[in-house]
Amino acid sequence: MEGTVAKILIDMGSAVYCNTAVIVHSMRGTGHIRVYSGTTYYNWEFEGTMESGHVADADYGTSAIFASSTLGQYWGVVVDGPQFIGTGIKVYEVFLGKKLELSTNPVYPVQMGAHKGVSICEGPKGIRYIYRNFSRKFWDFRYEMISDGDKDDIKEMVDYCSGSHKPLWFTIDPATSGDTEFVRFVPDRFSYEEIISGRWRANISIEQEL
Repeated sequence: MEGTVAKILIDMGSAVYCNTAVIVHSMRGTGHIRVYSGTTYYNWEFEGTMESGHVADADYGTSAIFASSTLGQYWGVVVDGPQFIGTGIKVYEVFLGKKLELSTNPVYPVQMGAHKGVSICEGPKGIRYIYRNFSRKFWDFRYEMISDGDKDDIKEMVDYCSGSHKPLWFTIDPATSGDTEFVRFVPDRFSYEEIISGRWRANISIEQEL
């Protein structure tokens, strides 16, 4: 994938519905990402062959595209722009899936921060050396009153990810692709209880996957 354009074609084997694409790439400047889907495939260039196309700005190394649910067996990704790192644009990962968007916002302010790993070593003369190994962001969400549908959607997502075993993509603001994070659910931190008929109190925590 040398030069200023990278192209990928994915054959899902059969037609599937997706409304979200997350692309991890090497771009750090002005550029665009185009995602196409369709039921037929004619050539590598995607010139008039895919049934629908969605465009997003490519920046920050990770870009997310949210669109209406689209059916397609073939999915094409084209990344292009004048600025790139090294000898050409690189696409490291492409995620196609479905977006879960709750109808109720969590209680404000959202608790967020970072867990930091620090090692302290002491030399023969008592001099201490501090090594900062990593910094892992986390978010704790508290919902005071959500519907049956929102509770079931969260539970389905946690079950699909097998708790913390499968990572997922997360964004607080879908309007900004730069805020997209690769995360996992924190084990044993999802809880819910019914407070009145059809209304639930829920707590959920996620942490960044490094």
